[in-house]
Amino acid sequence: MRKLVVAIIAALVAAMPCSLPAELPAAGALRNAPSSLLIPLEQRTVRDLIDYALAGMMTHTEPNLLGSEARILALDSAKVEVQTSPGRVLTIHLLPLKKKTVYCVIETLGGDFTDSSLTLYDSDWTPLPKLWSEPAASAWGKIDSQEPPIVMAEYSFDPTSGILTLTNTGEEREKMLPFLRYVWTAKGFKPLKQK
Repeated sequence: MRKLVVAIIAALVAAMPCSLPAELPAAGALRNAPSSLLIPLEQRTVRDLIDYALAGMMTHTEPNLLGSEARILALDSAKVEVQTSPGRVLTIHLLPLKKKTVYCVIETLGGDFTDSSLTLYDSDWTPLPKLWSEPAASAWGKIDSQEPPIVMAEYSFDPTSGILTLTNTGEEREKMLPFLRYVWTAKGFKPLKQK
């Protein structure tokens, strides 16, 4: 009798559709990201968030190491955006570069003033500093002050146009340019002329 029950269960399991969603390239990039980039998330938490997102449960949250909630905000083949904590969002864009893929990682910290940073990596997570450098304070315009301005900017990337926009969010934004724009090229991000 036991063998019959085991055979029936095995037949039922074999007959069930076993179609897990295919892993999207951006999800794979997040899954393989170095732990230092994912703080305060553990690798296990990242894997769980990806699995829930791929199963269509984008609102699912998991606890991070600080006890607050983390979740995936957006996921498609070329972008994944994860809220690692209430004040930090990590966005990974997959950008073409010749016959390779570059990971464009935008880290945005929220608070009184939103501030972002951008780092480019190859597909092995080796930084590519020659393809991007943060703009100098002087790129935001001349300020009549003895002290250099503290520039804070929120970064957003439009994959359709390849435009990276840095929106000034700092205290002195009224005295500076409201935004800077860059375009993705075969040689990295290049500044666009301000109109």
